[in-house]
This record gives sequence, structure tokens and C-alpha cells, in this order.
Amino acid sequence: MCELNKSAVNNNLPKKSLGRSWLCIGVIIILSSTNFLDIGTKLNIIGVFNVIDIGLVLIVLGICSLILYKGVPRGFSNKYSLMIVLIVLMLITQVGLASIYYDYPIKDGLTAIRLYMYYLSFFYFYLVLSSYERIVLFLDWLSWIALIAFAIGLFNFFVFPIIEHKWSEGHGIRSGVVRLYIPGMWLITFSAIWNLAKIIEKGVLKDKKTSLITILLIAAIILRQTRMNIAGVFTAMLGMFFIKGRIGQMILMISVLAVMFTIVQFEAGVDFIGGQYEETIGDMKKKDGGSYSSRLIQFHSAIDEFAKHPILGSGAAAVRLDYNLDIMRRGKLNMLAAKADLGYASWIKSFGITGLTWLCYLFFMLMRNGYRNKGNIENKGTPINLFVLGYTFYLIITYITLNSFMYPHGIVLIALLMAISARLTMNVNYKRKTK
Repeated sequence: MCELNKSAVNNNLPKKSLGRSWLCIGVIIILSSTNFLDIGTKLNIIGVFNVIDIGLVLIVLGICSLILYKGVPRGFSNKYSLMIVLIVLMLITQVGLASIYYDYPIKDGLTAIRLYMYYLSFFYFYLVLSSYERIVLFLDWLSWIALIAFAIGLFNFFVFPIIEHKWSEGHGIRSGVVRLYIPGMWLITFSAIWNLAKIIEKGVLKDKKTSLITILLIAAIILRQTRMNIAGVFTAMLGMFFIKGRIGQMILMISVLAVMFTIVQFEAGVDFIGGQYEETIGDMKKKDGGSYSSRLIQFHSAIDEFAKHPILGSGAAAVRLDYNLDIMRRGKLNMLAAKADLGYASWIKSFGITGLTWLCYLFFMLMRNGYRNKGNIENKGTPINLFVLGYTFYLIITYITLNSFMYPHGIVLIALLMAISARLTMNVNYKRKTK
């Protein structure tokens, strides 16, 4: 096993080695957050059982088992750990605020915030991902699962419906093409950026298998036609190329993608990129009926709530829609609980300036640690560190609309990113102390 640093591991980690079964549990935790790629929704029983809860149980049992089995490693208490403790405290506060401001039942508030407890998976991933080799292996496993998710989406649309989702037969038409519903898009974008980091580190097209995986995952993102996802992955790619100073390879990569999309567009007779641009402009001009008009309504509502409760927030994170309420109260709570879009606006509506400070400091830590680690990390860790920076770029851009910090499938990947960054930083700090 290629350890983060042999001396560091001996001093910072328990002696017993972990088997790959612990990594498999990590995969199940991530899959649980997505309802097992939306196939698991068929198992849900309202008020009784939710597939997402499987992951929460595994997180708690996994952390307790690992600590009992191996003890608490040095470095377990770090700034990222403190960030997780703070977000849990903020969530508990949300329950009280929702009760005070909106007379929302505390029991229902506690039920609502349980989904945010996927932030605790940080501790599980930190304990399990104890080496460069294990981190790379785990991220590669997720890449294969992302490809399987893409295959399921294609099979569901073109062959036989196997996904239980309102968009399983298509999500409208954009650029003259039906938007395919592809499960696990959060994982697909996460894995696409990981594979981009690997080929940027090694050199474009030098690793044919990784290049093929990257192209397939980017194809899935394009077929899904989520504009912010496309912009986020492209930004992450450019950022990683600039960090490595490989402008020539960046031009080569963009040229390869441009040729690929030109061929696809010619064969399909559809202008994907131009169509995206024209539809975006047209959508923004619509006064009602477009996605931007509905988001504008949500934005104004979020800002109003923030203005009322600017410090700690409104408690919206602990509110969920209850169809048993009367129509007037249901409509008010529905607008308060809405968080599917407008990531930054939804975040400050819920957590106020306190939450915004937490979010900005997290981005700062990920970026600072990434740049500090860049010149002080072993060769095996360089694509991992590049990936951490690339995915941070992605989060900063896409959180304008995509709310990755307030849904389990986004939260679990952010917790994983934090755990990876914490491991890399721990190793670099140890090396500096021993010089």
C-alpha cells in the first residue's frame, strides 16, 4: 500500500489495516444518498422507511465501529472536523428558529434536518481513506458506478423504463432534443472532474482508458443538458489546466471536445451549444413560464426571509412541505421550504450571515489547503490535490443555482471532498514538522 507518508501513518493511524469492505460501505453510503440511483425509491414507504436512512445508519455504525476497532487517530480533530460540528449545531438551531418564527413542530423539524446528517460522513471517510492508494481506488470505484448510472439512464430511456422518477421518460425538450433523465448526475460530475484531474496531471490522451471514461461522463453531462453543470465542469477543467500551467494541453483538450461535439451535432442535425445559448436567452426574457422567472420569485422570497432574520437565518432548513396543512399555510411553508434551485440564496435564507460565513470559510480552506499542498505533496497525491481544487471551482460556480449543500446526494460528496483535503493536508503538515 502506498501510504500518505510512512512515518506519518505510523504515528497518526492505528496499526491495524482496513480491508476493502470498509470502502464498499462508503460506496453504499453514497448510493443511499441518491436512493440507489433512483431505483431504490420503489422501496420507500412514506412515514415508515426511506432508502436515504440506510446511509445515515451506516455512517453512525461505521464511525463507532472504526473508532472501537482502531481507536481515534491523530489528526482526527482538525479544522474540517470543527466545521462539521458547527454545521450540526447550526442545523439544531434551525429547528428552534422554525418553531419560534413559524410555529413549526419541533418533531417535524428534527425529522427534516436528519437528511443533513450526511455531513457526518466526513468522519467515516476520514477514517477509511487512510492512504493515497485507498483514495485513488475509491474515486475510481465511484467513476465506474457513474458510468453504470449513465448506462442505466440510456437503458431506461431507449430500452425499458426501470427508474421511478417523474422525469424518467424525459425532462422536456431543450435545443431540439429531449433532455434525458440520467440518475446520479451529482456523482457523474464528481467523477468527471476526478478523471479530468488525472488526465491533466498525466497529460492529455496519454491515459487512453481514463480519457475514454472522461469523454463518456462528459457526454452524460451534455445529454442531461443542465446548463450550470456544463458551465461548472468546464470551469473546473480550465482551472485545473491553469493550475498546472498546461495551456497547450488545454487547447488540445478543448479541440478534441469541439471536434467530438461537431460530429455529434452534424449527425444528429442539432446545435447543442448554440441551442443552449439561444434557449437560455429566451428563457431569461420570459416574464412567466420560464425556469428563470420561477427562480426569480424564489430569489425575492429568499432575500425577504434573509432581511427578516439576517444573523442566524429563518429556520427554513428545518421546514418541509406538509400536504396535510390548509392551503394558505401550505403555500407559505412551500415557499419557505423551497431550496431545489438558487443555492446561495437558499443557503442565506436558511442560515443567514452565520451560514454564509461558514460556507465562505469552507471554500477558503479548500482553496488554501489545495494551493499549499500543491508543491509539498508526493507524486501519487498530485492528481488528488488537483481534483480537490477542481471540484471546489465547480462548487463555487454551480452553487449559484444547484443546491449541492442542502441535499443528501450533494452533501455526501462535499463531505468526501473535505475528508480527502483533510488527509492531504495532514500529511503535508506532518512532513513540514519533521523537516
